[in-house]
Amino acid sequence: MKGRKVGVTGTHYTIGGHVYARVTDVIASTGRRYEVEQWKKRVGEERARSVMEEAGKWGTDVHALLAHDDLGNRRTVDRMTDEQEDLIIPLLTYREWKKEYIVRWIWVEQLAFSDKLGVAGTVDRVGYFRGDKEAAICDIKTGAVHEAIGMQLAAYRLLYRASKTPQEPPVKRMVVISLPRNNPGSISVREYTSKIKDGERGFLAALKLYKAMNK
Repeated sequence: MKGRKVGVTGTHYTIGGHVYARVTDVIASTGRRYEVEQWKKRVGEERARSVMEEAGKWGTDVHALLAHDDLGNRRTVDRMTDEQEDLIIPLLTYREWKKEYIVRWIWVEQLAFSDKLGVAGTVDRVGYFRGDKEAAICDIKTGAVHEAIGMQLAAYRLLYRASKTPQEPPVKRMVVISLPRNNPGSISVREYTSKIKDGERGFLAALKLYKAMNK
């Protein structure tokens, strides 16, 4: 990816002048979008917009904070937690969990893409859990954890394989790290490794549907 100019919009990435669909937008074509629309009807458009904007901003801020922390950007971490005290608890919770379970991260919030699939996405983490000989691909969630995440992780695994250097390890495990906003101080890990093949098939089917809908 070195030397390629990267642009991001709400529905796609532009990398080196080529357009790539976003993983999350592809998966939305499988029905999650319908579920969201039904929820909006139940609670009302205005209330739904407010909830989604607030939750989305907080989730984005947590992702950014944890990335800065993992990359050693202490001044930025201090500034962010000074400005938003509600970020302190997830930060400390994540630090304690990482200290106990993670050997090291080799990818932190890194863009991956596949020319063959025409898809790109930002991989939250790739790294080693203690006791593991093979690396894991991890996605950090601050909201609901649902089955479609298995497809998302499988998609990121495909993109990682297409983007990694020969020196970087293959990944076997697929894991969600959940830091729910509605339960501050809690953290849990959900394993999706046994669903790799189902996730890959599901994502490729979703991609086929997405491309048909966006011709």
